[in-house]
Amino acid sequence: MCVIIVNKDGKKLPNGIVAQAMAINPDGFGIAYLDGDQEVVKTMDYTEAYEHVQSGRPYVAHFRYTTRGATHTQNCHPFPSGDGVMFHNGTIRIETKKNQVDSEVIADLVGTMDSVKRRKVLELTDSRFVRVTNGEVEIYNESMFINHHGVLYSKNNVLTGKLIAVYGTLRKGYGNHSYLGGAKFIGSGKTFDKYRMTSSGVPFLLQGKNAKGANNVRVEVYSVSEYQLKSIDRLEGHPTWYKREKIGVRLDNGIIIGAETYIINDVARHDDGKYYADFADVRKPTTYSFSTYQVGRANVTLFDDVQETIDSPEDSIENVMTFDEQIECPDCLDEGHRVMCQYDEYDDAYFCGYCEENKQPKPKPYV
Repeated sequence: MCVIIVNKDGKKLPNGIVAQAMAINPDGFGIAYLDGDQEVVKTMDYTEAYEHVQSGRPYVAHFRYTTRGATHTQNCHPFPSGDGVMFHNGTIRIETKKNQVDSEVIADLVGTMDSVKRRKVLELTDSRFVRVTNGEVEIYNESMFINHHGVLYSKNNVLTGKLIAVYGTLRKGYGNHSYLGGAKFIGSGKTFDKYRMTSSGVPFLLQGKNAKGANNVRVEVYSVSEYQLKSIDRLEGHPTWYKREKIGVRLDNGIIIGAETYIINDVARHDDGKYYADFADVRKPTTYSFSTYQVGRANVTLFDDVQETIDSPEDSIENVMTFDEQIECPDCLDEGHRVMCQYDEYDDAYFCGYCEENKQPKPKPYV
């Protein structure tokens, strides 16, 4: 993984991009400033890393995701390369010492080459490289970089995805968290502005900032794909029941980012005057334990509380455990509204917050 950021003009990056770069690549940070005397900083402290990338100075920076070598400051990029330093994003099959990274070896190897030979060697690979010498930047395999508003990124995974802030049953340990399967967890935090959150089986974040009794509401932030976003929109009945709107979130590491969350449209209907700062104060999250079973040639992990013995290789996971975590509310559908019911663990039934009724028991988790 990893990502190299080439910011020659010292532009301030969107905090959402920085937060994704940190979350996706959590194993160390390095930066080479392009002004002054080739100042290089390496750190495992991402609060310090954030300050560097938003310093306003020109730089090349690298967020690391460990694939080879140990995870510590010494293996953060850049590495010495002749009279300069070099950053790398990719993997090179080359012999290394124990806990040494391939990037350090290749940086030293090409450091003594002339510029023509160095470019030929590095561009034989499918890796991305940036070399800095006295403030001058050489980029190798530049066509693989993405130019986003004048800043180059070696990977687009810090640029793609929609940031959403979830405060209720989509959080870890609750019934609808499966909708976020495969999404990248960016971090926990609180809403920057204060909101009123009520709960009636499921939580409702009410329209209107900083009203009387409002709180900075506890949230989790995820980067989701367009497909996941559409699925969650259907679950939340966006834009009829809940409406997805952009809010500010202060992450626990202090970074303030923009994310979208789901706010209920009908305030009067759901404002009971009792407001919460954390859905966990209403309903505690569930912690699951896991067991692994052999199905044919594959290992399959099941929740312990719904485990079943698989008798033959022909059995599939679908035959052992089936889930249907969402249903459309039939009454709302008859009235022309497509609203997805959320599962209420207390009543073991699907609950429609639009018409405020339990619709049917949840299907059994195994057959």
